[in-house]
Amino acid sequence: MQEINKQKIVDLLARLLEDNYVFPIVGKELSLMLRQNYDRGLYLSEDLVEGFVEKLTQDIFALCKDKHFKIIFNDSIVPPEKRFKSINYGFEKLVFITNKIAYIQLSRFCSPSFASNVAHEILGQLKGIEHLIIDVRNNGGGHPDMVKLVTSYFFDNSESVLLNTIRWRGDSCLEEFWTDNSSHCYPDLSLYVLTDRGTLSAAEEFSYNLQCLERAVLIGEATGGAAHPCRLFELTAELSVAIPIGEAINPITNKNWEQGGVIPDINTNSDNALKLALKRLGLPEEAHTAIQ
Repeated sequence: MQEINKQKIVDLLARLLEDNYVFPIVGKELSLMLRQNYDRGLYLSEDLVEGFVEKLTQDIFALCKDKHFKIIFNDSIVPPEKRFKSINYGFEKLVFITNKIAYIQLSRFCSPSFASNVAHEILGQLKGIEHLIIDVRNNGGGHPDMVKLVTSYFFDNSESVLLNTIRWRGDSCLEEFWTDNSSHCYPDLSLYVLTDRGTLSAAEEFSYNLQCLERAVLIGEATGGAAHPCRLFELTAELSVAIPIGEAINPITNKNWEQGGVIPDINTNSDNALKLALKRLGLPEEAHTAIQ
């Protein structure tokens, strides 16, 4: 990578952060920091693209601590409808442990634009179930509309419930996410949600929404702490950058889970979360083997 290209990337990245980062003051600080670092020659020693990208990422994260920020090699980007097909678009596993207790491994919240049929097929099989364990450990997030779709199944469809709002940078109003009046609903189903440090973004919203509405018991570890939805911007023909451009705001707490994560109702090691949920449901410890 030639020196002139480094300068162009730093200048463009600095401008994009200043113009788009969710918090304008922080965006200006990030922009200034990058320009100062470049002027001081801190990026001169990075001859390889990978090293340059890693150094930029480290510097930015050190200042904003935002887990949604990421510089991406364009050739690594795979359309989500192809990327997540092998895991059934996030609905990776449905297990009926007994005729009254079910378990869903939900490893991604894919966009309903290509995953709604799978979601409805899986969730539609829960008729007659009294207790449901939803496992979002190591769920890296996804689309807020799928969070809304899944959550809507667990509230009475006679009225809509406000789940979350997003304040987008530059917008004077909030985007609200309400439950849909789904054709199927299980308002009396008891819910347990399993979390860990790998639970991020949309998976954290899902967990936090249900916790704040007192609709589920969260078991496991505090989540990763990523509450700022992002947008992808092109830096070069080879590189793009994901910049956080909004913040989630829960209508009950007026807060979100950025950095601190969602704190579960029952703290336990991630590996023990499923066993503990099953124990609370009166099942023997070895019952978890049916899910493996």
